Amino acid sequence: MVNDGMREAIAGKSTDRIEKIAQANKRFHEGLFDASGQGYLRMFARTLLHLPMVSGFFIYSRDEMEESVRQHQEIITALQAGNEDWANAAMTCHLNGALERFRRSR
Repeated sequence: MVNDGMREAIAGKSTDRIEKIAQANKRFHEGLFDASGQGYLRMFARTLLHLPMVSGFFIYSRDEMEESVRQHQEIITALQAGNEDWANAAMTCHLNGALERFRRSR
């Protein structure tokens, strides 16, 4: 699972771990967009993945990276439960957290 790979990269000490984390994060979000079945959303959202607040894990502390993985898991769990309201709330929380980290880093 992509989220597990992200978790492993966070725990690792390799010199390219930030790149591994960013790539796993990108794959996670691309999977969500693809699963939506919405072509416009996929096109628009893939563009967002290149923004620093989404792909810029160099601004994240280790705790913030781990929180991002936890939020991913909550999104996955909500989707598996078929609970659209929960999934929307979990995704909103995840995106707001990323935006706040980006704001603080500026």
